Amino acid sequence: MKKIISLILISAVLVSLLCGCGEKGKGSLVNVKLYFSNSEKDSLVTEETSVDAFLRKDTVGFARKIMKLLLKGPKTEGYKAVIPQDVKLRGISLEKGEDGIINIDLSKEYLKSRGKDFSQSEELLARYSIICTLCQFEEIKKVKI
Repeated sequence: MKKIISLILISAVLVSLLCGCGEKGKGSLVNVKLYFSNSEKDSLVTEETSVDAFLRKDTVGFARKIMKLLLKGPKTEGYKAVIPQDVKLRGISLEKGEDGIINIDLSKEYLKSRGKDFSQSEELLARYSIICTLCQFEEIKKVKI
């Protein structure tokens, strides 16, 4: 009987140690809505995906991950990317002294496409796509592009 109880206790300790490895919350997912254009390029539509909830501890890293997903473009058939494919994310930073304001630094291709490849409404869709995607989280209040 003592052997059985000892075996159960040892098993319980091993299971709790194995399950407790890593950071708390790691492995859980948070749903993210990515905003893209509909096929007519006249309104935004959402595509849902999931990212590791652990990333939310670092606002800049979390925003970087989401922006990379947004720049990659939609997976849903009929949805269109509103940011040109050649645009790269150069950097993301939090505004100093301001809580919840994030700065997005896009490559020069974003500026070059304005007026040339973008109609005025497509440029607005691109901006709203970024803002809506990032501001869905309480830690991000404003976006500067």
